[in-house]
Amino acid sequence: MKALCVDDESLFLTMLVQAVRQSEDIEEVFAFEDAEKALKWAKAYRADVAFLDIEMPALNGVELAKALRRLDPEISIVFCTGHRSYALEAFEIHADGYLVKPVSPEMIQKELDYIKERTGGHSRPLLTARLYGNFCVFDRKGEIVSFKRKKTEELLAILIHMQGQVMRVVDLCNILWNDNDIMFENNKKYLWNLLSDLRGSLDRAGAAIVLGRGLNGHFVKMDYIRLDDSGRGSLPYLSGYEWAAGGPLGETGESM
Repeated sequence: MKALCVDDESLFLTMLVQAVRQSEDIEEVFAFEDAEKALKWAKAYRADVAFLDIEMPALNGVELAKALRRLDPEISIVFCTGHRSYALEAFEIHADGYLVKPVSPEMIQKELDYIKERTGGHSRPLLTARLYGNFCVFDRKGEIVSFKRKKTEELLAILIHMQGQVMRVVDLCNILWNDNDIMFENNKKYLWNLLSDLRGSLDRAGAAIVLGRGLNGHFVKMDYIRLDDSGRGSLPYLSGYEWAAGGPLGETGESM
């Protein structure tokens, strides 16, 4: 799970983040002392659970929670505050938990266990990728994710086909253009443009976190992607891409 932590007091925020990070259920933690900055972040990215202080200037925790729920009705909200009197307001917006400071790793884990029980413990996908017939990607609202270039869409198809494996620049160029040494430098420069276009498209779809970059190359985080194989058996796999002719990775051996 991805966690958002917001508290305008740096000491309590540090303690909260440390407690949240100790849970094996948490993959990443995003921390903010400013609630408005946290909300701006949430408009482009997503979290499975938000741990929020209530009494904050400008935008308090309850208001922030309501705004987060408007952006993502399924986000889990846990309030962490030193004021028990706010409990009623918390319950009015159907918060998933209410903790009194100082919080401990045990308190955090108890709330996460409750959330997992309620949600089944699964991260919600940001994208749905249609694999049979013409490749197409949809955002959480069911709208098609658009790209400036067809090659950008093909790049994403490759990364999804590789199921999260890190792909080196040279390998991506070889797949996209059947590359050779003579054209490699030119195609490598064009690949940077495709990656920039892909980041922009995913960002606009609220799925910027899907694209990852390691020391050796680029990959997609498959936990955020639902694979739609509804056309299996009647439509070709990733139609139009020669490199996909061997079928899904792992079914008939590596298809590239």
